[in-house]
Amino acid sequence: MSGSGQKQQVKSEKCVQLLTITSCTRCLGRGTLIELPCSACHGSGFEFVPHQIKVQIPSGIDHGMMLRLAGQGETGPQDRAAGDQLVRVLIQPHAVLKRDGDDLYTSTAIDFANAALGIKVEVPCLGGETVKVTVPPGTQSGTGLRQRGKGMPRLHAKGKGNLYVVVEVRTPTDLTPRQRELLKEFARLEAECRKAGTYA
Repeated sequence: MSGSGQKQQVKSEKCVQLLTITSCTRCLGRGTLIELPCSACHGSGFEFVPHQIKVQIPSGIDHGMMLRLAGQGETGPQDRAAGDQLVRVLIQPHAVLKRDGDDLYTSTAIDFANAALGIKVEVPCLGGETVKVTVPPGTQSGTGLRQRGKGMPRLHAKGKGNLYVVVEVRTPTDLTPRQRELLKEFARLEAECRKAGTYA
């Protein structure tokens, strides 16, 4: 009413006056009315135009985390400041590395002879690089070997997590006659050591 954006109604009941104030249904409480709104904004004064913005993804962010972009949301009514836009980060899984917090896990397969004698193997890490891992003699299948500082960058902190290399000891299925002969000799010597009490 009169540019206030409100309607007032007065009712008298039993010597009591009741004043009711409601928002104008035509101007929606703005106090002004556009008689000929444009086709783009339909009188709202805002036009939605699709556009792209660059988002800086911090190092070490995890799957499902949210980023808040201040002032990139919708503009509020009556020229109020724009809100924020929330961006959920979805991280694609790595082909060979699995993540657990700041730590990474991978596996390497070796035969039982190298597991008994020890060996150095190369495994992949971040950035397409490789790291050389020393498998000590006598390593059992399922053992995790820790490589310090080869994991994910810590979010909002210094340093990196660890890379754990899980050793899988494989038993051969197709033996040559010579391999079979050597294994039989090994089994015989192992039985003698056990019998003599010198088996470790």
